[in-house]
This record gives sequence, C-alpha cells and structure tokens, in this order.
Amino acid sequence: MAKRDLHNVLFPKQRKILTHFGEDLLLAMKRRGFTKKLLCERTGFDHKTVNKVFAGDPALP
Repeated sequence: MAKRDLHNVLFPKQRKILTHFGEDLLLAMKRRGFTKKLLCERTGFDHKTVNKVFAGDPALP
C-alpha cells in the first residue's frame, strides 16, 4: 500500500483528530517560543517527520 493510500483508509473522524493534533502541537510550540529546529533536537525526529506531524499526515515512519 502506497503512503498516499493510507490517508484514504482513515475514517474522517481519525483524519480530523490527526489534523487537530498537528495544529495544537504547532500552536503550543509557538506559544513556548520553540523553533522547529529545537523541537527536532529535543524529540530526535528529523524536520520532515516534524512537518508531517504538524500537517496531520498518517503516513509516518
């Protein structure tokens, strides 16, 4: 199954939850004055993965 196909498998409610989580995480990060670089360093994720989380992408490694 291709990565893009995974997005179509999710129910709308789960897709909405992932999108909302990404938005909340981005707002919390900005509120605390964190940069994406700092978040990547603290979590150990690379910037592509962090961007996918912010976007609510279900196809994470």
